[in-house]
Amino acid sequence: MREGLDTAVKKAPHVDSEGMDAGLVAAARALADQIDAAVQGGNDGTLANDQVTKAMYLIPHYSNLCKEMLLTPASRKAAKMDEPGTAKKSKLQVLRDGAA
Repeated sequence: MREGLDTAVKKAPHVDSEGMDAGLVAAARALADQIDAAVQGGNDGTLANDQVTKAMYLIPHYSNLCKEMLLTPASRKAAKMDEPGTAKKSKLQVLRDGAA
């Protein structure tokens, strides 16, 4: 999950991973790391049921962070970011423009 998150953040020009969004990105990375660790299992490669269960409970939180950063197809569609020829700015961009 961490690798996928890092790729998505890198390709998302609206995510300021070194500035305003650094905390949000760090939180998502921490959850992704925990999920990856739980799914990889112990040193012998076996998965402990309690670790997998914990990882399952983290996934909705991880997903919500991704939605907040507009990294999911549904969140981009809702922000009208994926529609060609759309001049409307995303909510995130409107907030950033107001803060500048």
